Amino acid sequence: MAERRLRRQRVILTCRGHWRVCKILPVRQGAAGILLDLLDQLQSEFDHVHRLVLEIFGSTGARVLPMSDLDHFRHIQRFLNPSLNDRFDFDPADGFAPS
Repeated sequence: MAERRLRRQRVILTCRGHWRVCKILPVRQGAAGILLDLLDQLQSEFDHVHRLVLEIFGSTGARVLPMSDLDHFRHIQRFLNPSLNDRFDFDPADGFAPS
């Protein structure tokens, strides 16, 4: 791998939900309820997209996995710092703070 003779392909497919414009109520409980409903709706949309992508690519033997927060962090770090791909012993997850 260090000699660049092995090659591994990884495709990262990014999906985004359709944010609907909603009027935030001045009451905190009402606003929280609207946001929770919106998050539930987006979760179901992402689950649907995941199932569709799995149907399309799963039959070819490809693995289709949703990314965790840590996976997103690693991807962004490697995307913004391409030189990290040359450091096989480095894991950008050391700087990950879930909060």
